[in-house]
Amino acid sequence: MKKHVLFFALSMGLVGLEGKGQTTIISENFNSGIPSGWGTTNYGSCVDGWTPGNYFDIDGTPCAFALSYDTVTVAGCVADAVLESDFFDGSSFSTLTLEFDHVFADWSPSDSGVVRLYDGNNFNVVAKYELANSGHKTIDITQYKSSVMSVDFEYYGNDDDAWGIDNFKVSGTLTASVNENRKSLVSVSPNPSDGQFMISGTVGKTMVRVFDMVGQVVLNQALHSEGPLDLRHLNPGVYSIEINFGQGAHTSKIIKR
Repeated sequence: MKKHVLFFALSMGLVGLEGKGQTTIISENFNSGIPSGWGTTNYGSCVDGWTPGNYFDIDGTPCAFALSYDTVTVAGCVADAVLESDFFDGSSFSTLTLEFDHVFADWSPSDSGVVRLYDGNNFNVVAKYELANSGHKTIDITQYKSSVMSVDFEYYGNDDDAWGIDNFKVSGTLTASVNENRKSLVSVSPNPSDGQFMISGTVGKTMVRVFDMVGQVVLNQALHSEGPLDLRHLNPGVYSIEINFGQGAHTSKIIKR
């Protein structure tokens, strides 16, 4: 089994949403390929491994798929390919649910798809598919919740078949008390600034929107996690910033000198 290498330290807390309800922690539809932060590892003799594209028509859009034949040499091969999700923090959620769509092509007895949940210490098998039972799957992963988590999809095959994954999502229920305690962890500094700000306290994929004082969006940017925000191109003034990531949202005023 592969070993994860943590290239960033996950923070102790999370930003939350007001009230109770399901929050999307991490999601991916592969429409733009396999994203940054995800990984693929190929242990078999097939050259291709996991690939984004339209090999399957799960919902009419691209998906991620692995083949048990070699499109490079056009020859039979043995597939053992792992698709690895980005890391996420599930420690502050009272429930955690994994959802995805999957499909086998030309299923044969040699095919199997294994889903593993990494909890920071162990890789736990949460599902194994050996029949052509394609469709939408929902799995309760609450028992594995931790501050460092990821999901692996491993495909085995040797009979010119394939396995596809799409519409991946992990969601959870975050209590109001946790939300209130974590709000102050997100910060934008220095503030005021000449336009070079730093966002800290976020975990995982982060979307940032900046609004002028009449409500127009002047910046829409994605960050992998914490990171710099360059607003030097904007006119001096007061702006509103909205920071969204898997566990919640933060809004505040910033001043560009």
